[in-house]
Amino acid sequence: MQQQQQYKKIILLGDSQFELSWNPALDFCLPGAIASLYARRADVLNRGLSGYSSPWLRSQFDRVLEELGDTVEPLMFILWLGTNDACIESTPHHVPVVETVAMTREYVSAIRARWAHTAILLVTPAPVSIAKMETSPLRSKGTDRTQRAMADYAQMLLDACAEGGVLAEFGVMPVNLFEAGEQIGKFTIDGLHFNGQGYRILFNLLRNVFDSEPTLSPASLSGVEPGWAVKARQLGRTV
Repeated sequence: MQQQQQYKKIILLGDSQFELSWNPALDFCLPGAIASLYARRADVLNRGLSGYSSPWLRSQFDRVLEELGDTVEPLMFILWLGTNDACIESTPHHVPVVETVAMTREYVSAIRARWAHTAILLVTPAPVSIAKMETSPLRSKGTDRTQRAMADYAQMLLDACAEGGVLAEFGVMPVNLFEAGEQIGKFTIDGLHFNGQGYRILFNLLRNVFDSEPTLSPASLSGVEPGWAVKARQLGRTV
């Protein structure tokens, strides 16, 4: 029997920004939008974990690798790291920025060692709205974060992806969310976590990458099954 074409996989790995992106109360669902874009071509696996910093994600990352096993090479990993790492030093989430970059390299190198052609996208931390966090339900009321730290972590990850950076050899494609979110207070529910409009901004940035890379463009990927009319003709039905 001829082996059937399998769905490719798109993996989202990060913290609450990914975990909460499924929220049906939002007016835009990021994983759903990506899944719709790649309908019949790829499944989206959302593996975000709220509150996790980049080192804490190691067990989740290993679980994803085990879950994927020897299936079809994943289409892409989208990593969104650094948001919790950038908390102030007195918090349990804080990770020095050099360690965040090193941990990111660890994940990226492991992906590339297993799959030579899987695309790797790296989303930077976004700006925060301290004023909005102060009046939000967040326990910290924004006292655990600074805009400067978010900017520093975003820039260090961008530098790591640039020529000569520690991620350059792996072909990591950065998505600069910090630059895109100057008025981020409008796009969050609490000054930190995105609302639907915020996720739509990220989706548009990701879409720009998808469309610019021939191997990621949905139009360049064949579906697992033909359209219904083709299927009907294959079965001897008149269309």
